[in-house]
Amino acid sequence: MIQYGSFAFPNDPERLEITYGWKVVSKETNTGAWQVRLLGRLGRVIEGEGIFYGDSPAASFRSLAALLDGQAHAFSHPVYGSISACMTELVSDEQAENGILRYRFRLLEIL
Repeated sequence: MIQYGSFAFPNDPERLEITYGWKVVSKETNTGAWQVRLLGRLGRVIEGEGIFYGDSPAASFRSLAALLDGQAHAFSHPVYGSISACMTELVSDEQAENGILRYRFRLLEIL
């Protein structure tokens, strides 16, 4: 089960992508060689998309949207464990028709 804050996804997102990165600075030295420095790990970016379906897909979307509050919440995933993250984007791609609502989201890990 995947969960973000108090919201438990009723069905897993169709796509989930987690990006890892490092802050890197590079500069050319007097000899023409390049000097590279690693300044630390960046917070992971978690992007997902899926559908809410059933009797109340719009209510599921509103419940998730309530967590777009600028605060960090725990994102829990069976493979990646618990990650403290802030939702930075939530998009509904279409209106709820025939009991289906497509969505996508982006979370940023808080280090």
